[in-house]
Amino acid sequence: MLQADITLFNKRLQHFLSRLDEEIYTASIPMEASYSVKSGEYEFSDLSIFDLKQIRAGQAWGKLWDTAFFRLQASIPDSWKSSTVCALINIDSESMIIDEKDGTPLYSLTGNSYFAEHYKKLRFVIVNQCAGSKKIRLLLKAMAAKISFKGDREYIPEDPRLFDVPMALFHSAHIAKFRDDI
Repeated sequence: MLQADITLFNKRLQHFLSRLDEEIYTASIPMEASYSVKSGEYEFSDLSIFDLKQIRAGQAWGKLWDTAFFRLQASIPDSWKSSTVCALINIDSESMIIDEKDGTPLYSLTGNSYFAEHYKKLRFVIVNQCAGSKKIRLLLKAMAAKISFKGDREYIPEDPRLFDVPMALFHSAHIAKFRDDI
């Protein structure tokens, strides 16, 4: 395949996927987001030293190897009763949703991948059959690095592109009605 054909195919695929999103996610509500970031690695037990501040879409939150905690909140409307509700979160980095009580990892997300340019894992199902109005609070721990080990590609630690994240961005966080029948 010629590079021009590959480029055209990727554009068409991205266009199709964006149209598909409109069918899969029938309604969405932005989540309130706050965060705190520190250089280096921090654990859940260190969360008390983090001062959370508000963050908005498009805002940079950390440089290479910075650790951040994000608190995301929203209210599921009563009109979403009986629906599957998910969180759609893209913070341009590797992250995990953790239990607020003890820091146990619950689910991992990735906003980018070194190994697969268009690979993202952004959806976390909150509830399969929503009982109605409900407040949602999620806690994420993230590290600013462009790593996602997908498939069987070889890890090359000396490759400078592997960790090429000048600044990680907070792209978006929403709750959405999710059609899992598609």
